Amino acid sequence: MTSTDVAIDFSKLTPVELMFGDDFEETQQLTALFEEAELYLNSFAWCAGVKNVYFGLGMSDFIGIFLFEVVPSANERGRYHWVIAGDVPPAHFAVENCPDPSYALKGYIEETRGKVNAAQERELLKLARFAS
Repeated sequence: MTSTDVAIDFSKLTPVELMFGDDFEETQQLTALFEEAELYLNSFAWCAGVKNVYFGLGMSDFIGIFLFEVVPSANERGRYHWVIAGDVPPAHFAVENCPDPSYALKGYIEETRGKVNAAQERELLKLARFAS
């Protein structure tokens, strides 16, 4: 199964044009997160454009999880990508093993935790070398 064939649970998604928050201000904040996510994704050469966007999860201006259907460039990277943006480092994920926004968030947390652990290990190695 390729990333273009994965079973995405669209029942947990809302087309971004129908996205709304608890009030007008939160809707504006979620829209700003969507715009940030779109700019981030469009910064990659393999993304030749965006066809559709779905809102998955979000919390005011803190974090937004979106599913993008992209027009891939000649270097095929799959049609669907999760993008996380907000007050966290932005990231994108292929949809394998992430059928819905909660799985995408879990994947983001696990990947971030792995990067933090790797950075801590590098620092410990530097300290060990310095101490010896």
